[in-house]
Amino acid sequence: MASSRIPSSIALALVVAVTGCRGPTDSSTGDQTRAQSARPGAAERKAGPARARSRKPTWDQSRPTAPSRDGLGVAVGTTALDQIKAHTAALGMNCRDASPATLVKQLKQARKAKMEAKLRAEGKSTDAISSASWNRQTAHERVTQIRWSCQDIKSNMLTDMSRPTSSGRVLFVLDSPGHAVRHVSYSRRHQSSRAALEDILTTSAGYHKRFGPPHVATGDLPDQAAESFEFARMEPIVREWQYGDLRIKVDAFTVTGQTVRIYEMVEVPAGIDMAPLADRAQANPGSVARPAASPAQATGAPGRGPASASAR
Repeated sequence: MASSRIPSSIALALVVAVTGCRGPTDSSTGDQTRAQSARPGAAERKAGPARARSRKPTWDQSRPTAPSRDGLGVAVGTTALDQIKAHTAALGMNCRDASPATLVKQLKQARKAKMEAKLRAEGKSTDAISSASWNRQTAHERVTQIRWSCQDIKSNMLTDMSRPTSSGRVLFVLDSPGHAVRHVSYSRRHQSSRAALEDILTTSAGYHKRFGPPHVATGDLPDQAAESFEFARMEPIVREWQYGDLRIKVDAFTVTGQTVRIYEMVEVPAGIDMAPLADRAQANPGSVARPAASPAQATGAPGRGPASASAR
């Protein structure tokens, strides 16, 4: 009698086919469910970066409030843009808006004028340059920040305190044209280590007189009694005052040991929201201040006006 035995290769194929027709077991379903739940969905992946971008710097506002808001002759946190422009003009400073939005707009306008001149010279239409795509705002143009920058400013043009002779950049930063000034700073460089030491000592003493001893003091000053000395390279010297509503800093820094940068700033820390001046004036009519009076104005002596621009 002939054998009815099925060849092993056919039997194996039947087993695989039958197994493949079965649905997933409970254990495999659970594994797939857990794997899917572990992977973030599209909505979660989209929300992740948004949450990271929404984080704001924090600042300990429980500290005492600053005894003064004066910084480079203006009241930081209360002085408006038009007042800053009038103040810098009265001191003879040459300033301009160096904010990203303004710089990009100026570059686009220059490029557009160049393209229009080229097309006209070739007898072509300039309609394409007037299109919506050409005039679409970039991300930089949507930035509302104002950076009122004043270059080549002599230290004797600043009347809020006495400083050794230097020349550098004065900067006023506002969150928008409708906000008060948030940040003021004066940055300058010295080729002489002794001049830089005199600068940081004198400037720190001026803020010490206004705000008391610094809350943070890091870095060692060179020995001024030495006949020759240099600042330590890549080791900043910092004197800082920290209040609940204001931050003040004076520092000295050098990379090469030959040129020393001296930097001073007064600012409302980034972690503190500042309402626009219109909202603040409506809530508290006396909250918007004029620029701080200079020593000459306070004593009734003639102030330094535009004529002092020749001293730059």
